[in-house]
Amino acid sequence: MRSIYTFDDFIDMLGRRARVIITVTLLGCIASVFWALSRPYAYQSSATIQIKLPKIDDNLAQSTVGGSSGQRLQLIEQQLLARTNLMDLIKEYDLYADLTALPMAEKVDLLRSSVTVLCKRRLRGT
Repeated sequence: MRSIYTFDDFIDMLGRRARVIITVTLLGCIASVFWALSRPYAYQSSATIQIKLPKIDDNLAQSTVGGSSGQRLQLIEQQLLARTNLMDLIKEYDLYADLTALPMAEKVDLLRSSVTVLCKRRLRGT
């Protein structure tokens, strides 16, 4: 094996091993495609809902502003995962089209069980 002293030596070395490099690259690409096609489809989505605390004086609107952020997040989660909303999503995006024998109630349960709502708290000043 010769030492590489110049750029031309490097190009000559690559030329001598071009068949091996191309063969390994092609086999790796083919193996990657077959592996990717054998994996089940997985989809993930995320959304951010920013909730700011109201800046209303307690004396002005005490009865209309109440509850903690956690309660509001729980209310938003319940609204998002309501049966009618999930049914609309299933119909609009044709989800579970391959499960024709499955009733709509079970499709809604499947979608509801596959959705998670995460809450990330941000510290003040960040």
